[in-house]
Amino acid sequence: MNVMTEQINQTDEVEVRIQSCRERRALALDLSDLGLSEIPDEIKNMTYLRSINLSENCLTELPDFICSYAYLENLDVSYNKLSYLPDAIGSLGSLESLNARCNQLNAIPVSIEKLSMLSFLDISYNRLSVLPDVFNGLSRLEYCNIKGNNIISLPEKVSLLSRPKQLSILQHMERITSLSGSNSFSEDFFLTAKPHIDYIAQRLNINPIQTILFSHIVEEYEGSAISLNQIARSLNCNKIKIMQYAGELADLADKKILKTQKNGYRGRGDKGEIMYRIPLKVTEALNKNEAYVPINCANLSIQDFFALLEELFIQEVQDKEISYEELIEEVNELLNDNRDFSFVKMLKNYNLSIDEQMIVVRFCHFLVNRDEDEMSMKTLSLMFDHQSRFTSHMRKFVSGEHNLITRGIIEYKNNDGFGDKRYYKLTDITKKELLHELNIKKVCNPKDIIRANSIKEKKLFYNAIEGEQVSRLSSLLDINSFKEIQTRLLENNMRTGFACLFYGLPGCGKTETAYQIARQSGRDIVAIDISDTKSMWFGESEKKIKEVFTNYRNLVDESEVTPILLINEADAVIGKRKDVSRSSVAQTENAIQNIILQELENLKGILIATTNLTENMDNAFERRFLYKIEFQKPGLSIRKSIWQFMIPALSDEDATALSSRFDFSGGQIENISRKRTVEFVISGIEPSLEKLTTFCQEEQLSKETFRIGFGV
Repeated sequence: MNVMTEQINQTDEVEVRIQSCRERRALALDLSDLGLSEIPDEIKNMTYLRSINLSENCLTELPDFICSYAYLENLDVSYNKLSYLPDAIGSLGSLESLNARCNQLNAIPVSIEKLSMLSFLDISYNRLSVLPDVFNGLSRLEYCNIKGNNIISLPEKVSLLSRPKQLSILQHMERITSLSGSNSFSEDFFLTAKPHIDYIAQRLNINPIQTILFSHIVEEYEGSAISLNQIARSLNCNKIKIMQYAGELADLADKKILKTQKNGYRGRGDKGEIMYRIPLKVTEALNKNEAYVPINCANLSIQDFFALLEELFIQEVQDKEISYEELIEEVNELLNDNRDFSFVKMLKNYNLSIDEQMIVVRFCHFLVNRDEDEMSMKTLSLMFDHQSRFTSHMRKFVSGEHNLITRGIIEYKNNDGFGDKRYYKLTDITKKELLHELNIKKVCNPKDIIRANSIKEKKLFYNAIEGEQVSRLSSLLDINSFKEIQTRLLENNMRTGFACLFYGLPGCGKTETAYQIARQSGRDIVAIDISDTKSMWFGESEKKIKEVFTNYRNLVDESEVTPILLINEADAVIGKRKDVSRSSVAQTENAIQNIILQELENLKGILIATTNLTENMDNAFERRFLYKIEFQKPGLSIRKSIWQFMIPALSDEDATALSSRFDFSGGQIENISRKRTVEFVISGIEPSLEKLTTFCQEEQLSKETFRIGFGV
């Protein structure tokens, strides 16, 4: 191509750029790198421009009209052959940035003092030997690069700006990106930005190229993964140039400073393209002006291992910071770094698919970190980026055909004897195989625990004999006394558990006595309803009753003060064992009784069972209850005391009359008292003795009780 052709092409390019700027009414005009020896007159009337880039040309002077742009904010004349700047340059009252780097300037015009908005000035690598004192009047000037000159004396303002500043990591990165210009990999750029590049490289332990790439990624990053195209645009180069540095980006990922992901799940760009993301912890470190130090995931304790698992699941499921594919990668890396754990060895021995392994890990995470034994399909699905990937798993779970179910690794949650296909949990065998290192013990459901400090004080009335027995038992269960007694029993090779039976007619205070003993001794109560352990499924009832005692035993081990296991209305499980040939129900009940008998034999805590019936009690149970207290109906004098306590307004004579006429239990008298209160609230009239007598007669109508359950 001859010189004439080059000049024609150059002219065409200039015209195209100017015409394009005019048509788009753009505020920025780029005439850089065109080999211009003079500025075309065509731009003379484009006074609305706010940015003009004339860098990398062959300009020896600037025309006067360049100083007539009233709105011009940025002027770049770097890498030309200018020997001076126009005297009228002070007319550019809106100018904020002036780049005259790498020219042949011998002096700076005094009119520069009028550039009141100027904040950035680069006059490095010129032929300056002196700067006018008017620089001191540039109040907004924050950056002034004078390197590569031979200036003997500096104005105070420039001297202050030339002193090294304690910049933060992010401020150094900002300097790197702002100095990049049109060629971020040029020799001149490396020379100018060297102090900032060296600082970042040293702080983050990365090389200069990685420093430049990472600085621009930080500049572009807005929370979503960015593509090579975005990085290239920030660096003012093409994508092919950036692809040459793929190894440097991969090294940043190896150092955990960047995360990579394939597009197609989240982010922008071509599907399958490698995208780059800054981990949240890296961003947090940069904001704190700290170098990010990745956590060493090898040789962790099992507790720290699961703590890291929780962080990963929070990042993927809750914060949406990483994709499911990245989660798989992170979890696999964590497993490989801690392959000596029994948990990891057994998990690998299961030989599961990637998704199956992730599902099992998520169940283990829920149990260990959140103490949640079950998980719904909806909760499990949140781990997957795409519902379509999870749908096949969900269908197989519901149908019972999923590999994790058929192999006995995961099972349905049991709800009242039925398999609840909405919720799933690890099987007991899986828990034992995978989590034995953590010594996880399931304790009682918090809703079944009645805290001692929540029990309200209630005055109870006893006949003489039972009152003495209750008082003695209360003393024995005092915290200090109980510990001493257990120690003595242990020394004599005797069982240390206290199994107590409260029996008698309904309404005589059996259950309330257990509550008051717990309150006085500061013991929580684990209340068990035997009917909840009954299941229509063969073998399920036995499993439930075992779980009750196992959970209580674990709670005893974890509790500073031994709690009380209260089995209310235990009639159905302490009766005489039945002929198993009669029915499968009889077989199930006998199995339950055998389990309870064995648990009573090995009891280390305190059990109180209440029952209304003892005539049918199996002798084996009778022998295993250390303390048996019969609650009889209150005698005449006790009934009178209860009447007067419940209804203080009763005269001594009326209380005697009611006590003599009606052989009520304390519970029945309490019912009368409540009816009296309701009547008073409704009518506003204090019920008479006759009205109370009517209430008593009504109470007598429901003396019979009916038993419903497994009893025969």
